[in-house]
Amino acid sequence: SHDALLLDAGGDWHLFKDGHSSSHTGQNIEALERLVDQEFHRRKLSELLLCFASQFIHARERDPNRKIFTVAVFCSWGKHRSVAVSEALAGALRELGAWAEHEPLCQVAWKEGGCGRGGPCRNCSMDAHTARRNAVAKTASAVLKEALRTAPEL
Repeated sequence: SHDALLLDAGGDWHLFKDGHSSSHTGQNIEALERLVDQEFHRRKLSELLLCFASQFIHARERDPNRKIFTVAVFCSWGKHRSVAVSEALAGALRELGAWAEHEPLCQVAWKEGGCGRGGPCRNCSMDAHTARRNAVAKTASAVLKEALRTAPEL
């Protein structure tokens, strides 16, 4: 069987400071930076990454030969919190040398493919801000490593 690892990104996250959360997505670079830079968000991200690590370890114990894992990150609408957390997780895993692919499943419901007309704005475009996105991935990787270092025995 192929069970998914589940992460609940619901709750009280404020990734957008200017009230434009309904128009932008969790791929917005400013939201991603807030996710890894602000203490409140970083602590919540750390908890989710630790939950991921625990589920991953237990799944590997059940099936040591398994090479592909599906991770479902969810919240209420699938546009902001879950997208930002899954982007950070994928970046952290790539930073650690794993192959990770991120595909927002609710993307078809986003207004015209994002927050802009006919597609995402520059800050939400995955093709923009490469250096800043790489910095988010490095920080998310460091958050994961620190969570694992300070966690009780999994």
